[in-house]
This record gives sequence, C-alpha cells and structure tokens, in this order.
Amino acid sequence: MVDAPKIPRLVALVSGKGGSGKTMIAATIAYVLDYFVPCILVDADTGTAGLTYYLGIKHIENFTAGLLDKSAAEPPLQRIKGFEKGLFLGIGDHRRLERNRKEFVIAEALRDRISDLRKFESWVIVDCRGGIDDDSLGVCGAVDDIILVVEGDTTSFQATQHVVEKLADHGLAIKIKGFVLNKMIDDPTILARSATSVLRTQYLGAIPFDIDAVRAFIVGEIPELESVFGAHVASAFSRAYPGVLPPARVPRVWSPQEFRSAGLRDPRSTQGGLVAAAALLVLGTVIARAEFTFSEVTREVYRALVGAAFLVGLAGALEPTRRLIGQVFQSYLDSSLRLMQIFTRSRTRYRE
Repeated sequence: MVDAPKIPRLVALVSGKGGSGKTMIAATIAYVLDYFVPCILVDADTGTAGLTYYLGIKHIENFTAGLLDKSAAEPPLQRIKGFEKGLFLGIGDHRRLERNRKEFVIAEALRDRISDLRKFESWVIVDCRGGIDDDSLGVCGAVDDIILVVEGDTTSFQATQHVVEKLADHGLAIKIKGFVLNKMIDDPTILARSATSVLRTQYLGAIPFDIDAVRAFIVGEIPELESVFGAHVASAFSRAYPGVLPPARVPRVWSPQEFRSAGLRDPRSTQGGLVAAAALLVLGTVIARAEFTFSEVTREVYRALVGAAFLVGLAGALEPTRRLIGQVFQSYLDSSLRLMQIFTRSRTRYRE
C-alpha cells in the first residue's frame, strides 16, 4: 500500500499581495523536498516572474522557455543547479503575455499546463502571482492544495481575507490546506489565533524575519534546511503534510518566547551570548580570587586564565562566534535530551 502522505500533491502558494515572501518559501520547500522525493518547482507568476528571475541568477540556464510556451509539446522542464533531482518550470517570457492574451486565455492555459504535470508523479510546488486574479484562480483550479502566505501587518491580513472570499466564490476554498505567517518579529500566538478564526483554516507555523535569508534571496541563493528560515519552512510544511519529511530531518524551531525576545536576532546568537557571558563571569570570579604571590607555575596558570577570559569576551562580542557557540550548545542540549528520553524509556520497559 502507498503511504498516503507521500502521494505526490500539486500545491499552490498564494498570498493576498506581492512581497509576502512566498517566492522564497516555494523555492525552499522544493529544496527541502528534493532530499526525499521528486519535486517540480513552477513559476506561475504572470505579473513579475519573480521565481524565474530569482533562480535565474544561479540555478537555471534558460528563462525564456516556460509554462506558456505554445511551441513546446511537452513542458520545458529544466534541471535546477544544486538540487539532486528537482526540476523547474518557469513562466517563460512574461513580457509577451499581455500580447498573447489576444490569442489564448492565459488562465485556462495555466490550468491545463499545471494539470499536465500530474503525469510526472512528482510533488509540484507552484508560486502564484501576488493577490488573486483570473490567472491565480486558474492555477488554484488545477492544484490539489493551497497554502496561504500571510505577513503580520494589517494590510496583508485583510488582503488574505479577500483571497479566501474570492476562492470561496469559485468553490476553491475547500482546497486551502492552511496558512503560514511570514516575516514575524514578535510572538505570533495572538495573530495565529485571530487568523485561524478569520481565515477558517489551520495554522501551519510562523517564519521569523531572517536577515540571512534576505541576503540569500538578493544573491539568488536558497536558504539551507539548517538555517532559521529553512527550519521554519520545513516545520510548516511537515505540519501540512505529516510523514513526507522524516522527523529527524525537521530542525528545531523557535518558541513564541524566542520570537518575542530575539526579534530580528538568531536565537543561536542569543544563546551563544549567554553562554559566553556565563563563562566570562566564571573566569572573572576565579581571576579576582587569585593572588599575585603564586609560584611561577601558578603564575602561568593565572596568565592562561586572563588570556582565556579575553578570548571568551572577544567571542561573545562577535556575531559569527556567538552563533557558533549557540549552535554547539543547542546541539549538546538536544543530544542530552534525547539520551534522557532513551534512558527513561529503557527504565520504563525494564520495570514493565
């Protein structure tokens, strides 16, 4: 029997307005899926072709042939550099689309072309145009599921509500799998509850505003699974489709408190700073208690302590080293927790 969660799905990412970050989320979902299942990443943004130009910087060779290329009998799929087996289907030369609207209906063409991708038996992740129009409705009519990408501001919230209403008018709201809060810089709990009630769909997760991911987007790079952005995208996708990604490959995500306390900061940096401060406090206490009447050997130890305190202070002052210390410390905590869980289970079984 086929494992139900692993049956390939056609998934559209939709937002109430442009600039929500769904293009990078779509690319990151495809990148994460590429480790485990065949995946096709599709740019269906007839307005800006943002995904095509994003990947065109480093990951694809040609963005003139694409989804609406009438001369191609088969979809012109391309390999994506840096992916194991992932394929890309761009929008093509979107500047000619308005001219082509006289020759064929783009919304219908999008629906038919995306429906044709089912024969590849791959997961299909589609980046739609910001907002909702006939083109986006055509895409939503072809896919199995819709994931909403919502920013934390009032404008995005209201625009997403309009999208849901428009989808409902066309009988497509039933396809909404859930929503993701993106670019969050504060505790997402209250907003998640409100959006769940208003949008009437499940909350899949929040993605913090990650400056490293923004830098990656600018230069055409896709965030790694281990990055803050990648981890939260993988977690949200796993909540929508349990069992597709192995649990061991879904990294730890921020708690609501970390959103509130860290803001724009990486929690690994915060943890690293706290560890460095604690180490510096211990070293400072030892040095303060030391006396200058030690033997030569002890004086060498004293000098080593002073040098260690200087290095710890320097490490705590630099962002990369704080992040590294925090990552090592978190790995140690995670390993300790797993060992404790294994030990507890073993004792329970032994008693039974």
